Amino acid sequence: MQNPIQLLSNSFKNASLRTKLLGLASASCITGVILCCIGFVWNDLYTLRKAKASQVEAQAQMLAFNSPAVITFMQQEAGEQLLIAFQSQPTVESAALYSMEGDIIACYPKGTLSTSFPDIQALTPGTQFTKDGRLLHTEPVVESSEQVGFLFVQSNLKDVNRQIQNYLVIAGQVIAISILTAMLIALWLQRMISGPITNLAQTAQHITEQEDFTVRVQLEQEDELGTLYRSFNQMLDKIEQSQNELSDANDTLEERVHERTAQLEDQIAEREKTQQQLLTAKEQAEAANRSKSQFLANMSHEIRTPMNAILGFTDLLRRNADGGDEAERKEYLDTIHTSGQHLLTLINDILDLSKIEAGRMEVELIEQSPHQIIAEAISVMRVPAIQKGLTLEYNWASGVPATILTDASRLRQLLINLIGNAIKFTNEGGVRVTVELVRQDQRHMLKVDVLDSGIGIAYDKQEAIFAPFGQADSTVTRKYGGTGLGLTISRRIAGALGGNLTVSSDPGVGSVFTIMIDAGPLENVPVYDCPPVADVVTFSSDHAYSRNVQLKEMKVLLAEDGETNRRLVSLMLNRHGVIVTPAENGQIAVNLAASQDFDVILMDMQMPVMDGYTAASLLRKKGLNIPIVALTAHAMKGDEERCREAGCSDYLTKPIDEDRLITKLAEFLPQPEQINSHQQKSQLRRVVTSSLPYDDADYREIIDDFLKELDVRIEQMQACLKSADFDTLERLAHWLKGTGGTAGFDQFTFPASRLHRVAEAGDIVEVVVALDDIKSIADSISQYVH
Repeated sequence: MQNPIQLLSNSFKNASLRTKLLGLASASCITGVILCCIGFVWNDLYTLRKAKASQVEAQAQMLAFNSPAVITFMQQEAGEQLLIAFQSQPTVESAALYSMEGDIIACYPKGTLSTSFPDIQALTPGTQFTKDGRLLHTEPVVESSEQVGFLFVQSNLKDVNRQIQNYLVIAGQVIAISILTAMLIALWLQRMISGPITNLAQTAQHITEQEDFTVRVQLEQEDELGTLYRSFNQMLDKIEQSQNELSDANDTLEERVHERTAQLEDQIAEREKTQQQLLTAKEQAEAANRSKSQFLANMSHEIRTPMNAILGFTDLLRRNADGGDEAERKEYLDTIHTSGQHLLTLINDILDLSKIEAGRMEVELIEQSPHQIIAEAISVMRVPAIQKGLTLEYNWASGVPATILTDASRLRQLLINLIGNAIKFTNEGGVRVTVELVRQDQRHMLKVDVLDSGIGIAYDKQEAIFAPFGQADSTVTRKYGGTGLGLTISRRIAGALGGNLTVSSDPGVGSVFTIMIDAGPLENVPVYDCPPVADVVTFSSDHAYSRNVQLKEMKVLLAEDGETNRRLVSLMLNRHGVIVTPAENGQIAVNLAASQDFDVILMDMQMPVMDGYTAASLLRKKGLNIPIVALTAHAMKGDEERCREAGCSDYLTKPIDEDRLITKLAEFLPQPEQINSHQQKSQLRRVVTSSLPYDDADYREIIDDFLKELDVRIEQMQACLKSADFDTLERLAHWLKGTGGTAGFDQFTFPASRLHRVAEAGDIVEVVVALDDIKSIADSISQYVH
């Protein structure tokens, strides 16, 4: 059986809209009025009770003020006369004066029994209302800041209750009037709401029964009902329109079939176009796969060719196939060495390209002399040009800026790549490098043209040669070799330097590769009419020098975990008189360095137990100051800095080249404090010759140019010594170290390296000694030439 609330809810749910509106309006109004009346009555009750309490409290305070003497002297009659003042308050039922001992001194009304009053322990100062509708107030009686008793007052709340009753009567009347008013308003509103809804329902029923969609409802209102009427009419409009369209569709079905057929034909054409695009993409992917296969074939050839030479000639040496012929044995070794260098160059190219493709190629833009960088590249490539019988020229077509903002190593690599390419594909004539400072897009740009008289490039291949692994055609690959990486790397380097690399070429006539790089801001940078002499610095090899160096009794600690590498490096060093102590890891190296004396430590950076970085750092913390040279297979940017931060003095990359290793160790040779002057002169006054063939006109020109420049540079060195200009002296020593080797005078390499080192340290005594050595060698060259 349902409870009354459920019955009422179901009845209200099924009631008419008119009944629901009346009920909702009445309920809302009645609820609001009742809540308001309750609020007002409650507020009045609170206010009246508070006023009553204030009234009783005020009179009690006044009487308590006059009561100290009554309580002190126990004057009952005076106390009763004082309390008789409560007669002005009809609601006060009783009052009493208490001493601090709890005795009742006087009562109101007079003659009231003391038992009708509470004990003194039950009295609480202040006002409180009891549950039976009374007000109790206790007021302390104080004399000279000392409490002597209490005044207790008890009052009823009849006057407050009468006022509350009056308020309730008024509230009932207000509620009745509000209900009547709400009913009247609800009746008026329901006609405005339920009437249109009823009309809409009747119209919908008519449309459903008669299927007459031409009927419309009318209601001129802007409220939700008006929106409902308009939406209903719009629905009827759409239904009517759909019926009309359906009728028209039946009439035009054939026409629509033709249109749909045309659409399908268009879709088929689009699909065929997509299929053609997919076929093109497939062909491109297959072409890329063929390019990859071609690259792998080229790489296989490029790697296998030197590997075949290395393994073949090594096997011949193992079998003593040279028959003891030293010249033939040297030829075998030179072939092995050249093949190994070719492999290393190939690996470096692949690593450069992988770094570029991964977006990890970094450039360090600092102020550099452009003439020095270009001169260095020309110097490096002059020997291969002469070996092919080609000329290699270099000139500026504009003023020469003292410095530009660029990465010297990357720009030098770019130039060497392009000049080497030009020499490679040129059989007659020569290569010319033209440099010019130009303005482009509000920037200073360095423009370098590398012109050759070589085989040229077909017009349709001039852009393809810059793609990775791309060359002009397969015949070029077969004839000239190469992997097709050089130009790709070069263009990426040019882009990283803020420019680009382009080419123009006529097949059979020659090519012009144009480099454009950002020169950076040139405000306050001097621009010379011709290149400054002090900038001409070149690179060379130290091979001939290293073969003659003897590092007798130099003690070297070799920390290397690979047994083969330990044997190889030990063999290299033993040939030059070095005493080698091997260590298999960093921990052993640290222990040996702590217990023995060494001149230099060669430290592999990747070792088990303790790596080279940790070992070098630990040795420096222990106070060891001898040179530590890092040996590492890592050749990425930042590896050298990491080694130096760990405490290494210098840095060599693997594979270890004997000439570079010996040259590096020679820089750390201990210098004798005294040398017999006669012995020194006899050693230096020897005949000094160039390793280049002087009877060859082209080589003779290189030697003569060097000797002319040498005299000028020695004079500059002496001037720098007098003015203590060690910075310029360092640059001049660096020039001599490189250029002397290029001209075949390797005898300058060691004293020039020494001069560079002592000039950097500012040791003027050692500078004088090193400069005297250089002058003595120069004098011996002059005697030889003349």
